Amino acid sequence: MKYISFLTSRGFAVGLLIISIIILVLWSKLQEFYSLFFLLVPGALFLSMLFCVIRRFAERKKGRNISFYGSMIFHAGMLAWILSTALMPIIGFYASVALPEGLTVDVGNERFAVIDSRGIGEIPVISLRLNWQRNRYEGQYVVERAAGVTISMMTEDGYKNSEEVLRINSPVSRHGYGIMLEGGALSPLFIARDNKGAVVFDSFVNLSNETAVEDSFEIPGAGIIIHARFFPDVFKQGNEYGTRSLEPKNPAFGVRVVRNKEPFKDAWKGVVKKGEVVPFDGLTLEFADIKPVVTVQVVNDPTYWGIYAGWLLIVAGLVIRYAPFLTGKRLPPFTKGG
Repeated sequence: MKYISFLTSRGFAVGLLIISIIILVLWSKLQEFYSLFFLLVPGALFLSMLFCVIRRFAERKKGRNISFYGSMIFHAGMLAWILSTALMPIIGFYASVALPEGLTVDVGNERFAVIDSRGIGEIPVISLRLNWQRNRYEGQYVVERAAGVTISMMTEDGYKNSEEVLRINSPVSRHGYGIMLEGGALSPLFIARDNKGAVVFDSFVNLSNETAVEDSFEIPGAGIIIHARFFPDVFKQGNEYGTRSLEPKNPAFGVRVVRNKEPFKDAWKGVVKKGEVVPFDGLTLEFADIKPVVTVQVVNDPTYWGIYAGWLLIVAGLVIRYAPFLTGKRLPPFTKGG
């Protein structure tokens, strides 16, 4: 009986709650270390609190006033919140998908999609295609991003297509899945050829769009690293280059070519505008094209409503529990237990 009292005590429940919060914080930062064994802690917390509530309700047959029921509602909200939070990684689906313009991408494509969690279910049959992407600027800042996306989904009634406009913090909901624009950028196409004209590299690359940041990518097999700095609307003043705006009106890259064998020496250095080809050491590098790429979140989280309902019950329970303070009535003493 002594052990049962301890396992259903408020102190034991608070300790488990603290451990659960620590696990959730660590999991959000280090998802690769997540394990289903972590669910033992919120599971024990749920059972401890549930038995505590049942025991209190059974023992207190008299004096079930408004404050008592407020406490019961508060604990019911806590139970809903704990259960929903614990089930989130088991039954939810979360993925981030990179969409280059004009390319249809399946959510299960490992090259373009990163699945943060798919729970115990299968990867949904969802395809996304970026048709256009536009930004609205105020001075040097992007104040609105919008993307026209074709969403194709397998449903119970067959394959469904819909044309949607996605915006930041403005998701669309289709057949239980939330689809939201997370961000956008411009991706350049670089083509490298050897001295015989054979293509040794031909790919869109993911580079920072900030002029203040020098990014880089490697040409596999050639032993070359390309360091690049983006100028959306390039201009030259004397020997210095800059950009007039963030809009890609005259895109160019400041390029430094470095060989792995000579990391502190530039094999070539200069500015390459779209469509230009530059030669260096038996190779040529062409800045062939530039296209928008957006990142889209695809989420199916049925536990959201449980978490939302849990918080509403917690707030309602606290209001009801302490309502006597507003009327000047004295609260009954706390009972021992949960």
